[in-house]
Amino acid sequence: MPNQGNIKAMEISEKIKALVNLLGEQEQETYRQIREELVNMGSGIIPDLDNWALQTPEPLVRSRIEKIIQQIQFRQICNEVTTWCLLDSQDLMIPWLSISHMGDSLLNDSIYTSTMDEIVRAVWLEINEQHTCMEQINILNKVIFELWGFGFAGKYATDAESSYIDTFFQSKLGNAWSLGMLYLIVAERLNLPIQAVLFPHNFVLGYRDVQKENAMLCYLNPSNGIVFSKEEIDEYLLKIHVKPRDMFYKPCSKTQIILQLVENLLYAYDIKKDVKHIAQLETLKNILIEKGSQQNL
Repeated sequence: MPNQGNIKAMEISEKIKALVNLLGEQEQETYRQIREELVNMGSGIIPDLDNWALQTPEPLVRSRIEKIIQQIQFRQICNEVTTWCLLDSQDLMIPWLSISHMGDSLLNDSIYTSTMDEIVRAVWLEINEQHTCMEQINILNKVIFELWGFGFAGKYATDAESSYIDTFFQSKLGNAWSLGMLYLIVAERLNLPIQAVLFPHNFVLGYRDVQKENAMLCYLNPSNGIVFSKEEIDEYLLKIHVKPRDMFYKPCSKTQIILQLVENLLYAYDIKKDVKHIAQLETLKNILIEKGSQQNL
């Protein structure tokens, strides 16, 4: 007796074939309906679409297949980010990897999760609960900047590649946000009280005082590992003529951290006038703002 799973797969494959054969249709409304039906079939049909894109001799059909694949992939990113926003325990690696697929749709998540595990282990081997706040930060700085060789990307810090996890891990050069993510993910996995703070014109971390709610013992610039105090933040805000606000000193939510990633990418693609990526990022931004407001974040 034929396997029911194989029969189902064959039926789907035949349906894809029938729809792809209609992609040369010049009538825009018909094309729109075909495109929407294929997109709604989800990421499971991407291998079939890839095969058809390679086989078709028609440039219009190939172009449309490629656009449909991109739409499916972006919808999957939106679904993953939406699901993550609703989780009680939010692992920052999940949306970072998902959004990084916008830079490379073939990105292999397991490579970067394994690399992050190695970095966490390198810190774990040197750190313990008896270390003071400064000693723990010094160990993090040593592992991130010396042992692993990460650094600030300088004039390239505003490039999208400095925020995407794959190019960041490959080049070892990042911006304040991506370097801050290293600290945050390592700290969370090792139960170190380091959290992000919403700060004007920069991405800043704070070492939380576990004895006082939302109070920080000190602050950290993830671009270079330099530690500073609340008083130094006060001086900086005065210098740039920004009125102090509670949000500049207290921990922010993880949704706000990922929103900062989207803002960074919007800035990078706005410089390039990349309309497609800007539109996609605005969609992600709206998802994060909506879900964040539902959580009162």
